[in-house]
Amino acid sequence: MKRLLQLQSFIFGSGTIFAYYTVFADFSRFYGFEGTFFKFTGCVVPNPLLTPCFYGAFAFLFGFVWSLFILRGGEAFRTKHQLYLMLLGLAGTIFAWGNTAYGFYKFYVLNNNTGCSGVPTESPFFTPCMVGAIIFAVAFAVTVFARRKTRLTST
Repeated sequence: MKRLLQLQSFIFGSGTIFAYYTVFADFSRFYGFEGTFFKFTGCVVPNPLLTPCFYGAFAFLFGFVWSLFILRGGEAFRTKHQLYLMLLGLAGTIFAWGNTAYGFYKFYVLNNNTGCSGVPTESPFFTPCMVGAIIFAVAFAVTVFARRKTRLTST
């Protein structure tokens, strides 16, 4: 059981590192073009505060911290909070795949080759949204297995 909870924390932690690396790169690029973080309209690239990756990064961080509390908590705490973490994983997965689907729509239907971070892309398969969606889906799958394990061990 402990290994599964450690895997859960590792996946959420990996997602957090990936997302914040992407957000940092987006902020660096934005500041390089605009010279400020407080411009929201008429920008060369979108302000990172307005991109889905910024909010996905917070979801990953929240999930990572929560998974650490579950890892350290007692059996009753694990049973209760594993359900909530699983629901966060589900919400994050829906959010990420929704943004990825919108990116595919823009790329293939609207012929817009701008990725989710506002930079041109050769394919929507290689965008941070796609990677984040995959990490969230894996995290959600692991939370489902961990939830089943916690329910079995608590009865």
